[in-house]
Amino acid sequence: MFSFGAFGTLNVIALVFCVVHVIRQGRNTIWIMVLIFLPGIGCLAYFVAEILPDLMNSRTARQATGSATRLVDRLGALKRAENDFALADTVDNRRNYAAELMRHGRAAEAAELLEQAATGMHQDDPGLLHDLASANFELGRFDSTLALLDRLQQANPTLTSPEAHLLYARALEGAGRDDEAATEYQALIGYFPGEEARCRFAELLTRQGKLAEAKAIYGEIVQRQKHAPRYYRQSQRAWIDIARSRM
Repeated sequence: MFSFGAFGTLNVIALVFCVVHVIRQGRNTIWIMVLIFLPGIGCLAYFVAEILPDLMNSRTARQATGSATRLVDRLGALKRAENDFALADTVDNRRNYAAELMRHGRAAEAAELLEQAATGMHQDDPGLLHDLASANFELGRFDSTLALLDRLQQANPTLTSPEAHLLYARALEGAGRDDEAATEYQALIGYFPGEEARCRFAELLTRQGKLAEAKAIYGEIVQRQKHAPRYYRQSQRAWIDIARSRM
């Protein structure tokens, strides 16, 4: 019968094998940290990213390599941010760690970190308040999101933030305050960089049954991209594709 002890022994053997392979093959030494701090999944990711392509030099293997490498990059960034925070509990380190937690879908942990930071001399810090509002939005706490963004604006009346404005409109929509959200979207599309605000406004109008207005905005998005530089079309591809599909 296979025992947990045997499983642990296999994990150690796999870890040692992978570390030796990293050193002998001259692979990126960031792998060693990943292997040590993420036993099991780290070995699996290393095998897929670094060993499997040598065994199977195929398109499928290359695609698997890319996916595994992206996973390791994300896990490595999270671990570095966690270590930095453990070494020095600064506002910047908290924000960086919280951002990585958000990328991994751990918004509740991010919100807790940011709440602890947004006190005392940092209680009106616009970056902290925006990040905390974003974490609350991801958790579906729309009223809290709106309250935090109101607090941000009151404490920093001269600050103009398209991203915070968009988050405010989305939170209003999430809270079921569609008419107010539409007003904010309409004000926002005049200066928001990119097509996200327009597209989200058109989606809201569609949901409200205002199909002609929504179609006009989708048409504007599609028309704008025809005259935009390539880098803009690439960066806005997701929103342009949505607009095309709704036409």
